[in-house]
Amino acid sequence: MAGAKSGLHDHSLQALAVRDQRVYVVRRPELPDARVVAYLDVEGLPDRDFYYLIGLAWDDGTGVRRASFWADREADEAAAWGAFLEAVREFGDDFVLFHYGSYETQCLGRLADRHGGDPGLIARVRARCVNVLSAIHAR
Repeated sequence: MAGAKSGLHDHSLQALAVRDQRVYVVRRPELPDARVVAYLDVEGLPDRDFYYLIGLAWDDGTGVRRASFWADREADEAAAWGAFLEAVREFGDDFVLFHYGSYETQCLGRLADRHGGDPGLIARVRARCVNVLSAIHAR
């Protein structure tokens, strides 16, 4: 759309969207691609600093697969973290891990600090995380 600001919120475009009851995309988001495309969602109890579910869905070219790594108790959190890392290890080096918002990356950092794991794998996971919200926010 002419006059739209690159990367900034455009109030006139927002007004047009409200008036027309439509969604306008200024610029298509640039998202990475990889052999394995994965989606991450984490659930937790912030007041207890406890993550009880790491949800993972991925497509490796052979179909979509899903896994849920549950921690019924705080004592189970380390096992859920370890199982998640083992699942991601199977992706190899060519993967992207999409998530929505910053909660997941904060969780990954806390779980890595708390429970450890293969430093190389943890670094690959962190490097391949893509916050979809940030990618689409101003577009």
